Amino acid sequence: MREVVARCVEQNTIWETSCTGAEKPIVALEVSWRCVERAKAAKASCKAVLLAPSVPFCKEHLEVAETSDKLKVTYVIGSSRVDSWGAADWGEVVEKHDMLIT
Repeated sequence: MREVVARCVEQNTIWETSCTGAEKPIVALEVSWRCVERAKAAKASCKAVLLAPSVPFCKEHLEVAETSDKLKVTYVIGSSRVDSWGAADWGEVVEKHDMLIT
């Protein structure tokens, strides 16, 4: 797992997996955290977006992310009524969080 995380961060790579398992959300969280931290150290703005194929996977990733205090994380799914959100609503979500799971 460490090799996957290191390679993704070093090469600014998007990591995609179709496998299941407990390590998947952990790797996604670790890669996101390292990228956000690297950007902050360079005084740059950076946000991470995790695209999950289903609401259960969104919730699974959120549960794992909430066990860490490394990132401010939220998730947005259809029941959040995002179709009615305006630019200010999206701006607030992006401003307050380092990572968005959707």
